[in-house]
Amino acid sequence: MPTVEPLTGKEWVEAIAKEIGVEPKIQLASPFMIKILGLFNPVMKEFVEMLYQFDRDYNFDSSKIETVFKIKPTPVNEAIKQIVNNG
Repeated sequence: MPTVEPLTGKEWVEAIAKEIGVEPKIQLASPFMIKILGLFNPVMKEFVEMLYQFDRDYNFDSSKIETVFKIKPTPVNEAIKQIVNNG
């Protein structure tokens, strides 16, 4: 079964920005800053609990779902186009 090379967060932003025709703008916030922001913003407060996803590899394997339901994942660039054009 073919594997898809995972995209970094930066690559996702760049791919989406390219599709909508803008320059990508990326700002990083340290874990400490995210914790501070969480004091004032409920979404950021919940984000603190998910930081582990960003300090190590976090890969998904969809092979069982693909086999059972006979489906294939949509390629990233195609999915972004669908979201932008139908959103």
